[in-house]
Formats: sequence, C-alpha cells, structure tokens
Amino acid sequence: MPRRRPSRPPRRPRRRAACVRRSWRCRARIRSAWTALWPAGTGPGSAGGLSFEAVTELPAGGDPGASLDAEDRAAIADLLYAYAWHLDRNEPEEVGEVFSEDASLDYGPEVPTIVGRRRIVEAVALGQKEIFAGCSHHISNVRISPDGDGEAAVTAYVYSWTSYRSGAPDGDMWGQYHCRMRRTADGWRIAEMVLRVAGMKNFHRGSMHPIGRRP
Repeated sequence: MPRRRPSRPPRRPRRRAACVRRSWRCRARIRSAWTALWPAGTGPGSAGGLSFEAVTELPAGGDPGASLDAEDRAAIADLLYAYAWHLDRNEPEEVGEVFSEDASLDYGPEVPTIVGRRRIVEAVALGQKEIFAGCSHHISNVRISPDGDGEAAVTAYVYSWTSYRSGAPDGDMWGQYHCRMRRTADGWRIAEMVLRVAGMKNFHRGSMHPIGRRP
C-alpha cells in the first residue's frame, strides 16, 4: 500500500496574517510620525501650534443670493484636480499652493486638523517620505454652491489607491472632500477641506469621518 504524504497546512492564512501585521505596523508608523511633527498639547494659543478643532459642518446648499460665473466654477474645480495631481506626483510645495495661508485640512479623527499652508506642506512631505510609496487620487461629482461674497461650498467624490513603503497591502478608499473655497488676491484657494469616507479596504486608518448617509 503506497504511503500517503502528510497534508500541508494552507499558506493563505499565514500570508493574510502577515499582511494584517504589516497593515497595523503601517498605522502605528503614521500615528508616530504625526505625533512627532505635532506633539500632543499644541493647539490654538501655543506658539506655532496646530488647531485641534472639531470638524465643522459645511453648508450643503450655499447662499442662494450669491452667484458664480463659469470662470469661477472652472477655477474652483481645478483646485481639486490640482490637489490630486500634485499629491500623486509627490510635490508638497505645489500641493500647498492650492490652499489659502490660513487653510485647515482635516484627514480624519485619528490625526489632528492641520492649520496653515506651511503646516499642510510639512504634513504632505512627511507622509510621502515615511509612509506612501505611491498614490492615485481620482476626483469626480464636483458640486459647487456660492456661499456669500467671495466664498463657495464644494463637495467632490474621491477614490484613492495607495501603495505603502512598509510593504503593507495596497489600500483603497472611497470618500468625499467637503470644502470651503475662498477668493483671494491670488485667485481662488481652498480655505477648508474635510475628508469623509464611505468605505475603505486595507487603508492606513482605523476610523474616518462618515459621509453622513441616512440609515
């Protein structure tokens, strides 16, 4: 009677476990990097500190008494396209140029809100150097509503693919940018940006701001 070879345990769970460990290590590196750049306790009133303000709701319908012409709308939409373009090309300084000097950028509840163009540039540069090996952001469904004199409320869909330097599995994210745009002496700029997420897979965050979908 021929001898039977002992069965080998499936390898997929091992690979999956390793992927999960790399994913958690990636999240830990992100938290560590952000904490190093902005120590706990920095905020409004501290020299050079960040604001840890809560997320503010942006107006959904804008101001019906205001108006925007086609040129304004094109310039506003182009800010989002430029943000994605320069982010994917690892160009932090150019990313900063789409924001106003006092802009705020909220990437989610696990990290502090970034306040100020220079801080935004530093955050993008840090993420590209320490965390992201590559990324691709796709903007669609841009909705623009005038919101008073020289401002606009904007929402846009975003799909993001991310490759990690840690070797963690590639991440996917489906979400929305909720923005307030402001007309400045240099043209339209992003004054506020909040990332809200509908779903994610192998993404480098454990929790994100929800999109506000009804149950």
